[in-house]
Amino acid sequence: MDMNDYVYQHLMEELWDRRTDASEADAKIRQLLGDTEQLRKERDELRQQIETIKKGFEGCCYACEPVGLLNKQLLKERDEARRMVCEWHRGLRVQHPQDYAKRRGWDCFREDGK
Repeated sequence: MDMNDYVYQHLMEELWDRRTDASEADAKIRQLLGDTEQLRKERDELRQQIETIKKGFEGCCYACEPVGLLNKQLLKERDEARRMVCEWHRGLRVQHPQDYAKRRGWDCFREDGK
């Protein structure tokens, strides 16, 4: 085995080691990216739960749960009453119902229904 063969073999081994290291690093990065995405989803769900509890739509104990249901029902009834007022203004040809609600700062025509 001459010097060129030795250098070539050594360089090939080094290249193989670095390729293996790069593959392992790539796999770890992909795993971390997946973990990050999962953590973001969990964070968003927890933020939504906190917001729901803050607004009184969900309780953190058995006594609070009926209050949360009542709050949802009251919100639904309030929005229905507001929509009726907006429709009444349309009958007077004053303003389009959605425009009237927007002017009043009402969100009774939300598309998400919440």
